[in-house]
Amino acid sequence: MDQRLCNSCELIYSNVQHFNSIMADSSDVIFQQVITFGCLSKLLTWAKAEQQSLKLSADNTGSLPTDLSRIVRAVIYKIYTHGASSSSAPSLQLKSKLAAFCHLNRSGHTALSAGNANCCLVAQCLYVALANTSERKTPAERKRASRQNAQLRAYAR
Repeated sequence: MDQRLCNSCELIYSNVQHFNSIMADSSDVIFQQVITFGCLSKLLTWAKAEQQSLKLSADNTGSLPTDLSRIVRAVIYKIYTHGASSSSAPSLQLKSKLAAFCHLNRSGHTALSAGNANCCLVAQCLYVALANTSERKTPAERKRASRQNAQLRAYAR
């Protein structure tokens, strides 16, 4: 058991067949609405363990990725396509270009190093907020908005 994950995340993602089923496009897999740090941590661990077996099976079929980053990205895109794109969190969208395996691994370890309370939080390293993409602001506009928010918070006290 990974000591950095809560019991719920450990129970959901400890089954190796979960990610194998996603890679095989199995329709009976239950997808989370968004990818959490607990899911990302287990996905990265699974990808490292399965890389060699995927390389061997890809030699025969040629359809599965064998690079760690591509394996992780393939699973993330499938989870997003079948689960999170229809989620109740429409303010999050998967980043158009996901980071490499080593960067995702570092982000996951950093988020989970503070304790297991972060394992159920959305893995923000994978998503971009839709509100931020629709209205781009200049640095001056962001500074002005920051000052106004500070004034409103001070006024509310």
